[in-house]
Amino acid sequence: MVFPRGAWGAGCVAERCLAVSHAALRAVRATPLRSAALALCAILLGGCDEPGSGPLRVGTNLWPGYEPLYLARQLDQFSTTDVRLVEYASSTQVMRGFRNGSIDAAALTLDEALQLADGGQPLEVVLVMDASSGADAIVARPGIRDLRDLAGRRVAVEGTGVGGYLLGRALADAGMTTADIQMVQLPPEQQEKNFRSGQVDAVVTFEPTLGRLRAAGAVLLFDSSRIPGEIVDVLVVRPGVRTHFQRQIDKLLSGWFRALSYLHEHPAEASTYMQVRLGSQANAREPVREGAEGKGNGVPQALDGIVFPDRAENLFLLNGKASPLVRVVEDLGRHMREHHLLVRGRDIHMEFHPGPLRELGT
Repeated sequence: MVFPRGAWGAGCVAERCLAVSHAALRAVRATPLRSAALALCAILLGGCDEPGSGPLRVGTNLWPGYEPLYLARQLDQFSTTDVRLVEYASSTQVMRGFRNGSIDAAALTLDEALQLADGGQPLEVVLVMDASSGADAIVARPGIRDLRDLAGRRVAVEGTGVGGYLLGRALADAGMTTADIQMVQLPPEQQEKNFRSGQVDAVVTFEPTLGRLRAAGAVLLFDSSRIPGEIVDVLVVRPGVRTHFQRQIDKLLSGWFRALSYLHEHPAEASTYMQVRLGSQANAREPVREGAEGKGNGVPQALDGIVFPDRAENLFLLNGKASPLVRVVEDLGRHMREHHLLVRGRDIHMEFHPGPLRELGT
């Protein structure tokens, strides 16, 4: 399908059991040898979590495609003792949190997952969350009508996130490169302010900011509907997390699909909750110019540009070499290497694992 439009338990022992306080070790050294050995064992065993204990820490940034996770929590599909959702200001921060072990799982675009793997971080994909079909875009100030008009202009982008990939694809489509523009590296939380104040001429952005800017008159130059199936969001975990957190992952996945069902069956109620969380109303700003034409604002419009695969589609997409995602990853990797977004060769280690979905509810 192309979208339209644990061993970790042993790692826990290695990391957590070696984190024994100096005071405790001094106490051990002060005892006779036999007692010392027993005391050390007690410290090591007592300091380790049993497999399945503690919450699964899942990192996300603000993106409508991740909202079913928060809707699932609102619907009491899992508790904070099982799954702890950790929200970051940007996907760059999510990637950093995954690298340094602050989170066990991360919601990322495929290209962001490739960047992690390119940096030597092994990971496994356990869920295809969504595909962007218009919800990621490049918008510009009035008077800029197409991508070629960006030549020499200031374009804000989060270069280490999906924005860098989208910008590269858009410029290539117009026969341009990043050398033709002035790239301004800005995190998502600063882009809208800089755009509205005139400090940049265009911005690579995504919902819900995209909807606000278009409603205020920003001109759409390029969006993800032009590259269907390329901007795909996935849930990645560290190797072994599937084993250590099997029960929590089961709850998370069950809750995800229950939330998707609720979104389909009760769109108004679900959208109201998402609207509050995404802060669309609270973050509304003055228009870019008076009387400007623009796209409507709000969660329903944002979700129009996002495709959510169901469980059956997920099982197909995660089915190893038979998955069309394998080709997507290969094409993504090739494009990203050509544009220096990846530095390693082809030995990027990223595996698709349908196992947790197959076992769901069994």
